[in-house]
Formats: sequence, C-alpha cells, structure tokens
Amino acid sequence: MRYRFGGFELDESAFELRKDGEPISIAPLPLNLLLELLRAHPAAPSKQELMEALWPDTYVAEASLSQAVRAARVALGEGRDGSVLQTVRGRGFRIGVDVTTDAPASDDAVEPAPARPIFGRDAELGQMRRVLDTVLTGQPQFLILKGEPGIGKSHLAEKIAEEARERSVQTLVGRGLEGDREPAFWPFVQILRSHAARIPVEHLVADLGSGAAAIARVVPEIAERLPRGLQERDEAPDPDTERFAFFDAVTAFIGSAARREPLMLLLEDLHWADESSLLLLDYLTQELASVRLLVVATTREAESANPALGATLAAVARSPHGSQTLLLGGLEREALSRLVEDEIGESPSPALLETLVERTEGNPLFARQLAQLVTRAPDGDGGLEVPPGVQPVIRQRLAELDEGTRALLGVASTIGREFDLVVLARATGRSPADLLDDLDPAEQARLVEPGETTGRLRFVHGLVCESLYGDLSTRDRVRAHLSVAEALEAIHARQPERVLSELASHFAAALPASGAERAFDYARRAAEQDLRLLAFEQAIPYAELALQIADGSGEVPASERAGALRTLADARFRAGRREAAAQAWWELVALARAEDDAATLADAAESIALVSVFTAHSNAETVSLMREALERLGDEATPRRARLLSHLARQLTWTPESDLQDALTREAVEMARKLSDRDTLLDVLGSRGSVLELVGGDAAREETYEELLAEARRVGSRIFQADALTLRLQHRVERADSLGVDRDLAALERIADDLHHPLYASHVARARAARALWRGDVRDAERLIEEAAALGAKQDPEHATVALTAQVGALRRLQGRLDELEAGARATAEAYPALAAFRTGLASIEVERGRLDEARRLFEELSRDDFHEVVDQRVHRGLNLALLTEICAALDDAQAAAVLERILLPDAGRYLTVSNTLTTGCASRCLGVLASVQGRHEEAVERLEEALEVERRMGADAWLATTWIELARARIRAGDPTRAASAAQEALAVAEARGMDGPLGIAQLLCRGTADAD
Repeated sequence: MRYRFGGFELDESAFELRKDGEPISIAPLPLNLLLELLRAHPAAPSKQELMEALWPDTYVAEASLSQAVRAARVALGEGRDGSVLQTVRGRGFRIGVDVTTDAPASDDAVEPAPARPIFGRDAELGQMRRVLDTVLTGQPQFLILKGEPGIGKSHLAEKIAEEARERSVQTLVGRGLEGDREPAFWPFVQILRSHAARIPVEHLVADLGSGAAAIARVVPEIAERLPRGLQERDEAPDPDTERFAFFDAVTAFIGSAARREPLMLLLEDLHWADESSLLLLDYLTQELASVRLLVVATTREAESANPALGATLAAVARSPHGSQTLLLGGLEREALSRLVEDEIGESPSPALLETLVERTEGNPLFARQLAQLVTRAPDGDGGLEVPPGVQPVIRQRLAELDEGTRALLGVASTIGREFDLVVLARATGRSPADLLDDLDPAEQARLVEPGETTGRLRFVHGLVCESLYGDLSTRDRVRAHLSVAEALEAIHARQPERVLSELASHFAAALPASGAERAFDYARRAAEQDLRLLAFEQAIPYAELALQIADGSGEVPASERAGALRTLADARFRAGRREAAAQAWWELVALARAEDDAATLADAAESIALVSVFTAHSNAETVSLMREALERLGDEATPRRARLLSHLARQLTWTPESDLQDALTREAVEMARKLSDRDTLLDVLGSRGSVLELVGGDAAREETYEELLAEARRVGSRIFQADALTLRLQHRVERADSLGVDRDLAALERIADDLHHPLYASHVARARAARALWRGDVRDAERLIEEAAALGAKQDPEHATVALTAQVGALRRLQGRLDELEAGARATAEAYPALAAFRTGLASIEVERGRLDEARRLFEELSRDDFHEVVDQRVHRGLNLALLTEICAALDDAQAAAVLERILLPDAGRYLTVSNTLTTGCASRCLGVLASVQGRHEEAVERLEEALEVERRMGADAWLATTWIELARARIRAGDPTRAASAAQEALAVAEARGMDGPLGIAQLLCRGTADAD
C-alpha cells in the first residue's frame, strides 16, 4: 500500500518514506507512527490507541509517544504547529492533509486477487457474470456458493469480486471466524468499517442518515468519524427495538451506498458466522430493493448441523429479489490436469492424473496437496501410498516440515485460520523476526500465505488449520490455548474489551491449567459485551460457558454466578427464547433465596413478570413470588417496591383477585410521586394505564392517561407518549369517540414514524386494520392486517400471532368465509385451553356451519358459574361477550341470555373491544339481541336503534349492517315482517356497498324470508 500526503509518499511494502521520489531518513518507530495515522485518516487516533499500536506488548509512558511524534515531525520538516502531523487537543494526533492511496487504507478493505488461475468453472462464472449484469441494472441479487471444504468456493468468489471491481463495482468483504471466538456481528462489522473508511465524511453522514447512532454503538470505528451530535440517540429504546433499529440502519446504510455506486458484499465462510449476523443477513435480503447490490456468500453444506444457517439460507431463497445457489462439484479430468500443471509446473503423468481423478473426485485443494506430496516423494509416485482423503494428505505434507515449524503451526492453529505474528511470537517466546524464519518452510510448502493485513499470516485453507488443531494432544492443546490467552491478555491489557470473546474461549479451552477465575470472568464479560452490542444470540453461549465454569469449579462466588445467570436470562429473553429465559430467572430466584438476597430476588421477580404478564397459563407461582419479594423488601418506599407493586397488579389480570389491581397500581403511582422518581413514575403510570384499561372507570382512566402523557412530554420521552396515546386511543374507541380516535391515531402514527419504532408501528398498523374492519373496508383490512402481522412478527411474534388470528377471524366473517378457519380454530382451542376466547370462536364457527349440538356443548362449558371464566379473562371480555350473544341467540337460550344481559348492562352505548386489535361493535346491539331472545321485543328494538346511532357516528358500516340484520331478526320474532323487511333491505344496501359477502348473504336470506312472510 502506498500513501500520498502533502508531497510525501509512504510505501508500506518497502517500509520507506519519500519526498519527490527520494527516500527520507527516518527511524522505524516514527515511521510506524506515520503509518498508523495514515491508516486511520481522516480520524484522529487517541494517544492510548497509538501507544497500544506502537508498543503492543510493552508498557510505555506517554513521553515515549511524544518523542516518536517529534521525530516524525523532524522527518517531515515541520514543527509542533505543522499542517501535516497535527495535534488534536484532548485526544491525540492526525494527518491534517488529504491522503490518497493505491487501494483502500482500511485493514478491512480487502480486495483479494486470486493467487492462481481458476480452472473448470466456466459455467459457474458465466452464471455469476449474468447475475452481476442484473445487479448493474438496479436489481439486488443474492448468490450462495455452496460445497464441501476445498472445492473452490472462495477462489470462485474472489474471481467474481475481481471482475466486479473491473466493472467499477465496489467490493467489501466480511469473513466468519471458525470456532467460537467470533465477535458480535463480525462479518458486517468488517464490511461497515471498511466502507466507512474509504468514503468522505459527508458521504458517510448522508449514508448513515438517522441510523448513525444505532450503527455507531456497534461499530466504534464509525463513531470516531462522526460529529459528536450524530453519535447520540434522542431516546434509548428497549434492547429489542434498538436491535431492530440497528438492523434497519445497516440495511439503509448499505442501500444508500449501493444507490450511489454499485456494491458487492462478499461474505466468506458463512457457516462460521454468529447467529446474530445470520439474522441481520436475513433482514437485509428481505428489505433491500431497487439497488445495485450483489451479495455473494460462501458456505459449506452445514445446515443440518447449524439450524440458524439453514433458516437463513431458506429465507434468502424466499427473498423477493433474485436469489440463486450454486452447488459446486469436483473438477472434470481436463480441468484437473490443468490445475495440477499450474501447481507442479509440468503436465501430470497419466498415472498421477489417474490417481488424482480416482482419489480426489476433482476436489481442487485435495488435488493440489496430493500433487505436491506425490512429486516430492523420493521415487516419484511409484512407492507412495496415497492417503484416502484431503486431511490425511495435508497431514503428510505437514510431516515434511521440521518439528519446530510444526509445533509453531500447532499453536497458530489455536488462534485461527489467520493469525497475528505478534500474538504467536508472544505465545511461543520468539521474536517476530525469528518467527518469520521458522515459518518460512511452511510458506514455501504453500501451507501458509501472507494474511490480508500487515503482520499476519493465514493457512491456505481452513482444513490445514483444522488438521493441525485436531492432531494436537490434549496436553499440547491446553498449553497452546493458555499461552495464546496470556499473550492476548498482555498485549491488550489496557483494552481487553477488544478481544473478550477470544480471551474467554482460549482461557476456557485451557482449563484446568488456566484456573476458573479468569476463564469465568472473561466469559461473563464477553456475554455482557455482546448483550450491550445487541448480539443477543451470541451472548447466550458465553453466559452458558461462564456458568459451566462456575459449576464445574465450585470456586466462583454466588454473587458473581448470579450476575452470569442474569446475563443469560436477559440474552435468552432478548433472543425470543422466553421459556429458557424464565428457567434462568427461576434459577436466579433459587440462588437468591439460598443467599437470603432480597435485592436479587426482587430483580428476578421483576424480570419474570416481563415474561408472564400477558400469558394465560397458571401464574399462581409468579404471583406468590411477587408477594414474597415485596415482603422481603419491607415497607420502605423505594423505586423497586413501586415497580414490584405494579408488576403484581398486572399479574393479577388472569386471577380472581383482579379487583386488587386498581388499589395496587394507585399505591405504586403515589409512591413514585413521593419519591420524585420520574423514570419510575412513567413505568408505574404505564402499568396503571394498562390495568385500568380492564378494570377502571372512565374518570380514572382519563386522568391516568393524561398524566402519563404530560409526564412523558415533560421529560421528552416520545416512547411513553406513544404508550399514553395507545392507551387513550383504546379508551376513545370504547367511548365511540370517532373524532378522538382519528386525532389520537394520527398523533400515534407521527410518533411511530419519528421513532422508527417497530412496536408502535405495529400498534398503528393494527389499529388501522381494526378501523378498516369496523368500517367494512374489506380490501384495505386485508392489506393492513398483513402489514400489522409482518411488523408485529419482527417485534413480538407470539402476540402478533394472536392479533392476526383475531383480525383474520373478523375479516373472514365479513367475507362469508368463516368456515375456512375451523381446523385452525379447533387446533388453537386445544393448544390454549386456558383462553376462553379460542373456544368461544370455535363455537361461533360451529353455529355458522349449522352444527348446533357441538356449539351447545361448548356454550354450556363456557356458561358455567354464570360465565365466570369469560368475565375473569378481561382482556378478551368484549370479544367473548359479543360472540356468546350470537351463539346464545342461535341456541335460543333465554336463561343464559338473562345472565349475559346482566354482565353487559354496564357497557350499554359503548364499544366492545380487544385492545386496539379488534372491535365487536356497540354493546347495545348485544343487549338488544339478548332482550329479543327473552321475548322483550320493544326493548330489543330500542336497544338496537340505539346501537344503529352509535355505528353511524363511528362510520362503522360492518357493525351497521350487522345491527340492521339483528333488528330484522328481532322484528321477525316480534311478528312484524313488514318492518323486518325494511331493516333487512337496509342491511342489504350497506353490505352491497361495501362488498361484505358475509352480511350480504344473511341479508339476502332475510329479505327472501320476510317477502315470503308478507
């Protein structure tokens, strides 16, 4: 690499500084300093970063750096205030003039060129060129190169990358690291920082857009190049949402870059990528459109061993954009002959070629290694016993090296396919210069080659590294891992967070020689770091590793084990593995009880509440835990106690003690007010608002929602403003306040757009779908339901599925296709026996299909103890009561109608709802139907006419048509066919206008029936 700056040229390969083509005398240390500053340009590395780079394995004082800076300035011919090597006050130094390079200056800006020609892949190259042509027309493409180790995936990918660069396509490379030492999002971190390093700051800022803070958190190298204001987030959302924001920001960043210039992302060794990176790739492939982007990934056929990889490849295959998979097989005889000739410098003999064809099955790596082995044999290939596979061949090649070189390579294999010479030198007690001499035979034998950055070597193939590692004895393996771990620990003593995952893996592999303390500490810290970096899936194995070390050694204090358990539970929860998270939290509860640790018990109780608050399963144990935690905390007013009170209240939603919810949340709010703790006040006001949604009166609800909204505005929290608007929107729907609904929905949508918050985007989409359903906009409803389900699946798949089920059921009812849902409804009712709503829905379908005996069986089961089960499950109360009213009328059950009427009377004139997901129309319609079943026809008509007025005010044509139908039925029961016919005609007109086939069919039958009666 050559760097040109301010009339100077620094040739990295020659390690020489020149001016006007003439070498300048400069010592190695200041020259290295200039090289570090040129690599970082235009960023300004800190003094600490420069000292670590210049003296990686030695502690030095800052004065040593000052001396190097002065020497560099002397060589440049400038003083302290020079323009080339500038001081950045409070930070470090930088190159203050423009810098140009022969190639991108970033270590990660890898543009590999094939070291050898490619043979026998004309068809594959042709297909890849056609894919590249498609990309250049503006359509993204995704290409997977798959095959066995050594088959030539990387070689082929590098060839297409070379051709892409020749066609002015910017190529960025990210590689998975074998084993379990990969940092979070590693392939994408390489790509992002590589791209960021090569473009001007103004382009970087433009490409990042609103996602700057989200990406800067995970890729600190980008943060260093950004103006400070762009690194800061207005408001930190919850980790789930923050990860979504990161995924979205990366996608937008890459998309913006690809719109400015064609872009190719090469993801090497995808089978080694961490699960978080695979999820990001999945998101990227689904979201990017109309950009000049080619994503090429190489992978072994490892889906069966790696379910996450299999799921990602399946998702990529379903991408709405172009996606192709090339499965590479062995080379044909002619191509194999040309490859071997390139390897050994002469055409292979017929006998050698026959041996290669038979034994290698055309595997290029196998053929190259075997050809070298045969030609190096003392008697040619005559007396050599040919090994049966590529790894035995590699082992024989390695056996040709002297013992010292093999031992060095064995230690290197514990570092990975690419290894840092400074680390290896420190681990083996050699100087870097001696190390290069000792490794030269391996390079001459084409077993290792220069790495992609200065000071690194790499094995020519992962199989070489795997063979060496596999041949180490247990003793040698443990010793090698320990020496590498201690080398990394010394080199990165000031900033171990840069290599926490490596330290954790090496110290764990070095047990018991390393001792449990360091292995546990690094594993725990690696998990915590991945959690902070939003790589939830990556954090899980490190937290589990920490706990395994703790349990195996018995030396880790209970408090530290508790910390690892907490991290594990949090990581599982954020990764969507809620049952596994609950298991870890309950284990934390047991540990807290054993240690009599009230604070940890309370923390665990709060976390368990997050998992179980919306489930309908028996939560008696959880409620008991909440009460135990409160008792152990004592009566002192604290933020934790206030939060626990509100958690307990929400847990009581599914219990007969739900009447305590109001008092508990009121106490929590009063406590937070007295403490003047605004964060806690917002939390408990939100909980109280959710509780009052089910058990509160209008005045209390309105007061709480207004206070939550005011407090959120006071502290500038748009998230809590969105919470308040979501709750108030539900209240205004119940009160049939059409104008208020429109205003709150518009305000919520503005905040959701501003936050780019998936949770609130799904709330908005779901509320709009609900409104389309009650208005009878069948086509819009179908589109909005799909949109809401897609958004919800990204944030909370379980709740999104429940909401989708409810809204699709309402839509199919309007379409006259309710019977299509029978099989699914039956399965869901069996899967969730504790949720009455699913059995009520199934009974409604049975009525629709005319199977009244089965409907009656379910209805009688639900009506036990005056429908107490339905009443207790307040979340679905509105849906249950509306459906039960219809079933009751179909069964003509006057006794049950009287019970349902008593339950519904307080709701007269109000809308029955299920959160912001669904409405079942005005409760007065249900009261009218129930009065009619009991023979009180005049009252029934009054109730139904009252409902008609509400539906007109709400613009709810779906429920308007339904209410006209019920009015026609009531008048038929009252013996008034003429007025029944008029009501049926009104229903017919509304249903026809909206294209609602379900109500339309019923109205047509009623019209014919009333005509016959006349």
